[in-house]
Amino acid sequence: HSKAIWAVAFARSGKVLASGSEDKTIRLWDAASGACLRTFAGHSGAVRSVAFSSSGKVLASGGDDRKIWLWDRKSGARMRIIAGHSECVGSVA
Repeated sequence: HSKAIWAVAFARSGKVLASGSEDKTIRLWDAASGACLRTFAGHSGAVRSVAFSSSGKVLASGGDDRKIWLWDRKSGARMRIIAGHSECVGSVA
């Protein structure tokens, strides 16, 4: 990340973690090696919260753009954007 990190969440397996940043991106990391596995981009503001679905297949993120984004963890594809919040999305957990 090029700016401050605001959120970190481990996948249920404990092998992967996600981080959300002021730089408007989410990064997926290998917990053992520290290698960046994927970068998710699309938010128009800081990412304040990240969470994995119980299956680990979907990653949710929310932030200053007042939207919740759902991402396919494996492909990195955006699955859905949930808009309509009047303020920052501070938690998706």
